[in-house]
Amino acid sequence: MSNRDDILGELWTINHIKSKGFGLFILSQRTITGNVWVNETAREDSLYREISKKLFRLF
Repeated sequence: MSNRDDILGELWTINHIKSKGFGLFILSQRTITGNVWVNETAREDSLYREISKKLFRLF
C-alpha cells in the first residue's frame, strides 16, 4: 500500500466520522476502495483509540 493511499484512507475515515457523528461507526484505515466497516463495539480497539487521538487534534 502506498503512502498516498494511507493518507487518502485516513482523511476519508476522519471525514466520515465527522459527518456521521463521533464514535457511531468507524472505518479501518485502508484505502478508500478497500474500506472495512468496524462496528461501534470496536471502541476499545487500538484503531478506535488511534483515530480518536487524530480527531481530538482536529478540534
